[in-house]
Amino acid sequence: MKAPDITLKSMQSMTVDQLRNLARKLELSDMTRKEIKFANKKKLIQSIGKFLEQER
Repeated sequence: MKAPDITLKSMQSMTVDQLRNLARKLELSDMTRKEIKFANKKKLIQSIGKFLEQER
């Protein structure tokens, strides 16, 4: 899934494991790999959403 194809709705339908993998692929600047490993779904969606807003 490309970054522009990612929406809030698509992220909400993903599992936490899928979101963690996506966060690693996007190389989020505000989360370390350890933080990604222990983050819950809400935190991952917030961080990925923030990252995507900065990319646009």
